[in-house]
Amino acid sequence: MSVSASDIDDEVVFSEYEFITSIRAMSNSELDAVALSESEIQMIRSNAIENEILSRKQLSDAVLAEKYGYTYEDISVLRAYEGERLEDNVELAAITGTLTIAKPTVLTATTARIGVQVVWSWDHCPVVCATDVFAIYWDPTFGSQSGNMRIDISSSSHVVRYNVYDTYVNYEWDITQVSPNSAAKSEFGMEDRSGEGWAAKGTLKLYFSATSGSAALTEIDFIFAYGHTVLSVSPSVSFPASGGISFAWTTDEADNRSGYINVSTKMWYDN
Repeated sequence: MSVSASDIDDEVVFSEYEFITSIRAMSNSELDAVALSESEIQMIRSNAIENEILSRKQLSDAVLAEKYGYTYEDISVLRAYEGERLEDNVELAAITGTLTIAKPTVLTATTARIGVQVVWSWDHCPVVCATDVFAIYWDPTFGSQSGNMRIDISSSSHVVRYNVYDTYVNYEWDITQVSPNSAAKSEFGMEDRSGEGWAAKGTLKLYFSATSGSAALTEIDFIFAYGHTVLSVSPSVSFPASGGISFAWTTDEADNRSGYINVSTKMWYDN
């Protein structure tokens, strides 16, 4: 499921609060229609999110600021919280996570090779920290002729920066080739290996090369999608045969940016 996102200074912004409250507003028949399991429905209806917020309320101001990234204003909202349902207190949007994907940067653009950098970031620690996923779909154009662009896994990277009590630790996560000519993904833990840090920012550097015999590349279309897991431990993403990216209901399509790189101008253009 996608919730509304807005472009602000070339960034696409997603609110964890909006997603959680939107699925809670669904009727039983609507939940049945998307084939959620009984345990997932119970999770939606439960107070698990509220209990996590209450547990954070018990922490000191210093821990909330240094570990979770909360501002003084965020902490004030948290201190006033009395356990009411998330959907009944819109101020809680300030202490759930807000994600952005910045406008992609073109690293290189030739008729045979493309390099692009994509950066995502959370403003502070999301309420749900499980396993998230960043998915990539691409579709090249070779003028009136044919060809394929394959992702160069050995040159590509996904570095996630974890906030550990106001210091930062970087981990590199694997990028998995789902389809050599159109799709890839990178799954990563929202908590670091110590369990003390959370994933604040990720930087993907992605490189693609034309296969042997391909014509000269003119443009390449991209979809970059961030999946935030809210109902289960593992994210669920698929790449339909018709193209694009699809997430199951256990994983929200938290953010999605689509556009293309023009080889002649060497620039990114949003769709």
